[in-house]
Amino acid sequence: MPTHRVRQAPHHRAAAPTAERLGPRHRQQPERRPAARYATAIATVATVMSIAFAQAPAVERATALAGNGQPASNSTPDHLSTLGSAARLTAEVIAPPRLDPRIAAARATRSAQRDPRGAGRQLAAARGWTGGQWTCLDRLWLRESRWNYRAENPSSGAYGIPQALPGWKMSTSGRDWRTNPITQIRWGLGYIKGRYGSPCGAWAHSESHGWY
Repeated sequence: MPTHRVRQAPHHRAAAPTAERLGPRHRQQPERRPAARYATAIATVATVMSIAFAQAPAVERATALAGNGQPASNSTPDHLSTLGSAARLTAEVIAPPRLDPRIAAARATRSAQRDPRGAGRQLAAARGWTGGQWTCLDRLWLRESRWNYRAENPSSGAYGIPQALPGWKMSTSGRDWRTNPITQIRWGLGYIKGRYGSPCGAWAHSESHGWY
């Protein structure tokens, strides 16, 4: 008899792997371009600056900058402590708050004491006296006091940069007339305007009479 052949079942073939479909979450995001990253960074810095500047207590910062050490007891709380170092840098360095007027005035006085002539040039320019008018004023007060705010004439009693006679006349511009070049210069410019009309008018009179 023919030998019965045992029909072998075909080997099961492994099914081909099905490609995994990636959902939107799994898709690789395209890399941002440098311009987009810079725009995002600039927007972030601008936001931090606006928040920090809005919340910075002006008087408290001014007092700290002046070296007072401790903030005033009635000042507002320092909200910058919750904003991090970037906000502090923005508020204190990049966009410092406006100083208290008294502190600003004290700083201006110290600056004028170091450079009275420079202060005189700025104050004269504020009146429109530049160019030739400034040259006349510079020559006039170089002759009178050499821009020394403590200059005093022992014989006449004239005092200060403009050599006001007597010196206390300058008190109409400020009680600190003895020590503040700005007060003296403002008074002197007003005196020149009222009596001679301009620095060159005062210089011309000084040249012909020896005084103004």
